[in-house]
Amino acid sequence: MSRVPLSLFKELISAKLQVLLEEGPVQIELIDVKVYQASPGWERFTLRLRGPLDFLLPQQTYMFRHERFGEEPMFMVPVGQRPDGYLYEMVFQRTTEVNGGEN
Repeated sequence: MSRVPLSLFKELISAKLQVLLEEGPVQIELIDVKVYQASPGWERFTLRLRGPLDFLLPQQTYMFRHERFGEEPMFMVPVGQRPDGYLYEMVFQRTTEVNGGEN
């Protein structure tokens, strides 16, 4: 489970993240963070990302890297395609203790 705080994901909208693959890193862009209502002590949110059109990343856990959070494994699913790239989504439902209660 990712330890990256929700607040940091919000700051990284429009940032490029690296997906670390054996073939070399692939850059994808964090394009949206959507927060959902959750029970006290929990947070629910999704990340929407856009990757290159010439390279589809299948559903699985990938190691992501960004200078603000280092390397972090996260599960990502392809959800669509647009003229400017493939769309991906990550879904989080976790206790707020994961990130010290920080939103």
